[in-house]
Amino acid sequence: MEKFRNPGVGESVLAELKQVYRSTPQITAFLRDLDASFPAMDLEGEFSTYMGSSQKGNGEIPTLSVFPNDISLVDSVFDQANRMARELEGGGSQVAVLCLNEALFGRIRVAGRVREKFVAITTREDLKELRYARNKCVFSMPEFVAGLQFDTVFLIHADSADYDENRGQGARRRYVSRVYLGASRAARKIFV
Repeated sequence: MEKFRNPGVGESVLAELKQVYRSTPQITAFLRDLDASFPAMDLEGEFSTYMGSSQKGNGEIPTLSVFPNDISLVDSVFDQANRMARELEGGGSQVAVLCLNEALFGRIRVAGRVREKFVAITTREDLKELRYARNKCVFSMPEFVAGLQFDTVFLIHADSADYDENRGQGARRRYVSRVYLGASRAARKIFV
């Protein structure tokens, strides 16, 4: 019973953080729009409506690119990510390619054509590998890099088939949450 005794610290008070210091106004607007785009999913029980306003300077508007096949997507994204990794202070640890599809993440991770272009983060324990990401980008899934911040994030395989209406409410909720988590890792640029 001693463990359940009231320590006398008072009641908890909700503190809402409304100022964002880690991403540009354009990324903040992207996250706000993403949050507001799925009212029928009843996410308000889990999340409050995103109301943050950015305190950083303006940046680029998030970019959407469509590719005809997986090979052209992978080649283009990793070439662009590695080019950015060489240009940014902090190197490749500032550029992340985050895959939204678990099965495709596993296939890309072992693909010979791009294996030398990234440092893979497959578990939270792999985070120490970031020190080796000098001229290589980081390749992971959003949940493995939760809590980290990158200058630039590429969200790959944002495919409508993964948000299929027939997959059920739970699968759709997980997919939207994964997109939101991945996008919220970016400080300056998002490419989808």
